Amino acid sequence: MILSDLSVKRPVLISMVVLVFVVFGVLAWFALPLNLMPEVNLPFIVIQTVYPGAGPSTVETQVTKKIEDALATVSLVDYTQSYSLDNASIIMVAFKMKKNVDIANQEVKDKIDAIQRDLPDAIEKPIVMKLNMNAVPFMDIILSGNMDGRELYELADTKLKDRFGQIAGVGEVSITGGAKRQIEVTLKDRIVHENRISMPQLLQLLAAQNIDMPAGNFKRGSQEYSVRLKGQYTSLDKIADADIPTAYGMKKLRDLAEITDGAEEVRSRAIYHNVEAKSIHDNIVRISLTNAPDGNVVNIAKEVRQMMDEIKADLPAGASLDIVRDDSDFIRGTVDDTFSNILLGILFTALVLLIFLHDWRSTLIVGLSMPISIIATFMFMQIAGYSFNLLTLIGISCSVGVLVSNSVVVIENIFRYKELGKNRRDAAMQGTSEIALAVMASTLTNIVVFIPIASMTTLVGQFFREFALTVTFATIFSLVTSFTVTPMLASRILKEGSTQNRFGIKFDKLFDRFSAWYKRFLGRVLSSKKRSRGIIIITVAVLVVSFALIPVVGLEFMPEMDQGAMSLKVELPQGSNLDQTASTLQTIHERLGKHPEISHVITNLGSAGYVDTGTNLASSSIKLVEPNRRKLNSKQLADRVTRELADIPNARIKV
Repeated sequence: MILSDLSVKRPVLISMVVLVFVVFGVLAWFALPLNLMPEVNLPFIVIQTVYPGAGPSTVETQVTKKIEDALATVSLVDYTQSYSLDNASIIMVAFKMKKNVDIANQEVKDKIDAIQRDLPDAIEKPIVMKLNMNAVPFMDIILSGNMDGRELYELADTKLKDRFGQIAGVGEVSITGGAKRQIEVTLKDRIVHENRISMPQLLQLLAAQNIDMPAGNFKRGSQEYSVRLKGQYTSLDKIADADIPTAYGMKKLRDLAEITDGAEEVRSRAIYHNVEAKSIHDNIVRISLTNAPDGNVVNIAKEVRQMMDEIKADLPAGASLDIVRDDSDFIRGTVDDTFSNILLGILFTALVLLIFLHDWRSTLIVGLSMPISIIATFMFMQIAGYSFNLLTLIGISCSVGVLVSNSVVVIENIFRYKELGKNRRDAAMQGTSEIALAVMASTLTNIVVFIPIASMTTLVGQFFREFALTVTFATIFSLVTSFTVTPMLASRILKEGSTQNRFGIKFDKLFDRFSAWYKRFLGRVLSSKKRSRGIIIITVAVLVVSFALIPVVGLEFMPEMDQGAMSLKVELPQGSNLDQTASTLQTIHERLGKHPEISHVITNLGSAGYVDTGTNLASSSIKLVEPNRRKLNSKQLADRVTRELADIPNARIKV
């Protein structure tokens, strides 16, 4: 075989080629992002439109219905779900799996732009975005202090949001809690009627005066100057000095209305309950970080922690900033645990090889094929745009046995030629060439099992594509390694002549006894048709029973994992205000505080997820203590909490 002969005759050339793959694999190791699950391009597009001050019925007729009609002509739409809420419209468009999500995203944007003039002037520009399964907050940071909610929100929005958003890999920084600043202009009914003031006209007038606008440019001599009209309000006095037309001439706004520097109506709040410290803080701002698709969660969390001291030093007196949730710890632990299992697999495989080959040189040759193939696989993973996640790492774990099998077959045939009297150089070339076709056929049978999985177009196929192709990458490179590195090293470091030792002789005798017993057993089975039929019947029966147990074992898309966290959603009857929701959550927090398994609880009042918003809704993120400090796993604790909260009236609670 040309490749194996070249490896024996040109060892330096082959070593350099293999080293290139190994070096780039090591570089990919440091560059590949860490995620819990692979990135999946779900064919879902979300359109979010904010319509301030509008009720659900108004939002439905003036925004949602018009957008749905515009999207009716987009191709390959599977179904559409819309939510008309207070002040907002959310539309989710599901496309068929064969639809390219980037093309779908652009088509939806074009349709929205085409009807922009038909939508109300007061709406904010609709936001069109792809639905990313991994685009969920992985870190929560709590800002608290002896300041009012408006000051906390302004601090988080104007300073902290930008600081965290500048970290490489951060895709979004969201803020919950506090209160936004709002200038309130209040007019009495008597003054409005006496002066015949049109409220829509007053609103438009104040908005028109509160802008800065360019006014062209002029030249003087050799210089050109830009002109800008400054009209944006800088203080309450400027607003109060605004001229307002009335039925009796121009009047100052201060003479007609009361102007106050206040805050928007609070329709959402955040609560932090530290169960271990037995303290509840409701005057907080929750800052949640979400990673970008190419962001490494572990690296982002590390950088956040490094800059926390610097950020805290810039905070005003009395303000504090604390990290209360960091999912990168679980991801890092999962990845480290998987890599430890891969390392153990390599070591145990090498130990088994040493026992059966009873020669450390041949064990070293075969054992090197595993790390070389795995490290080279990292390079192909980076080229394919993959990450270190559960499925890619499971793929590497599953391929450990396959990686070594090709080299074992090659080295065994090289040993056979040595026993026939060939020197190690000739034995390496002839032994590899003789079984090259068989090894290649064996490898291809493994590859053809995983290639169809990688080509699945369903949602499940997108999850398993990275798994299947990672196994394929590792298997293909193990074939290359068995035809290059294995014969090259065999021709260089194997001993000439016999390699028998005392352990090998004793082990071979023991194995020969087992082989002789198995030969007698197989002979007795095959010599009798009755026994042969019995073996076949037993095998078929075991197979049938195995399939019959599938309903008992159960089916599920993803296995349950104890991530040390739970989520809780609460829905009260429609019309419940934020204070009623807060009162119900106070009862829930009191009962949760009795569980020593819980570390802390972060609650959002006014929302129960990305879509569901309203003063009658709430959601809580529950962080558990370390597994070695609790007897119950997350599922068992969730079942217990569900039973304990079932008697709370007028509340639908889901844990």
